[in-house]
Amino acid sequence: MLGPGYSTVQCVIEPPAGAASIDVYGPGDPKRRAPLRHEAIWTPAIGERLVQDLAPNSYLIRVTTTDGQILEGTFYVDAHSAASTSIDIRGIMPVRPRVATMLKTAAKTVVHGFIRRDDEPLGWTETDSVAARARFDGCCLNAHDGADGKPDLCLLVEPKRFTDLRSDASFADTMLAGRRSLLAGGRPRDLLGDAADTLSHEGRLRRMFLEHVLVGPPTGARVDAGVVEGLAESALQAKMRDPYTASAAAYYLLHVRAFERLHDWTKNLAAWFDESSDTHVIRATHLLDDEDAGSRSDALAELLAAARIGLPLYTPGLRLLVQGLLRLRHDDADVGPAAATALTPIRPYAAACTWRTLTTSFYGRGPNEPIGVDLAQAPGPFD
Repeated sequence: MLGPGYSTVQCVIEPPAGAASIDVYGPGDPKRRAPLRHEAIWTPAIGERLVQDLAPNSYLIRVTTTDGQILEGTFYVDAHSAASTSIDIRGIMPVRPRVATMLKTAAKTVVHGFIRRDDEPLGWTETDSVAARARFDGCCLNAHDGADGKPDLCLLVEPKRFTDLRSDASFADTMLAGRRSLLAGGRPRDLLGDAADTLSHEGRLRRMFLEHVLVGPPTGARVDAGVVEGLAESALQAKMRDPYTASAAAYYLLHVRAFERLHDWTKNLAAWFDESSDTHVIRATHLLDDEDAGSRSDALAELLAAARIGLPLYTPGLRLLVQGLLRLRHDDADVGPAAATALTPIRPYAAACTWRTLTTSFYGRGPNEPIGVDLAQAPGPFD
């Protein structure tokens, strides 16, 4: 019998150095755990990291080395094992051994990873990993469950967390549980935080700032607004060290209209991290909301820059991007047409947005096909 809710186990093989070919045979007799020798069911390409869903059973790995040796070993896929187990293949591949990793995942549930295309800000290309140090590359995780017919949940994530979450089998269930809650009208969720065992100090700060913007302080909590504003001011000042936390802090300060704590630092934030849609949205909102900060034409330039880059990472950023463009389109005849043009490709994502996750999330058939209600029926940001 399989474990509750599981019918397959996700197997990841990274071909080791010295291997000319790899073949996986099976399944065998589960009672004897002896794989049958017949036609190979899986032949991972050398130089690639491939994933295959296998039913719980016994399997045989045959490795042919570059010097013609044939090495064999067996492994057993166990539906009752821990959510993440490893099969050590050093015994069959002594030259720079690698590990074939077994990750359990719910039946028919898959998390695909996508990265924003350089030549098309709202276009996405599937990928397994990105450079952990990449700054503000648009990274998106897409949870798909073909069994229930509901739309996928697409979630933007920070590049440094993309690969870990993409390969974490339990995160598929976390995302789908979040989707069910959001579709049922649940409160805003930090899906990234829920998936992590612990959060760094900076991660906790980002979560606090963004939750304050989306839902306010926790119910019943005694929060000193001055203390939170001071933390946000310090985080924004430290933007060179951590632009992600600085961006979340800036959204909070804009939300509470603490313009004196923003100083003119939003200008440097947008200039120094100009590959981020969020930083341009932050600067534009500062220019629009604080009459002493700058002109509306400068605000439009920042909003257009944000739209050219793509979707903001954080949910308040998408809300403010759409609100800013709508505001200029309706209120300013000089810049209205340009604002309307920039808004057009953003509208389908805004209409599909959940508005209830800390990082931007939306429904769709993958990130290239958002599915949502008409813009006029979307919640809060368009009231």
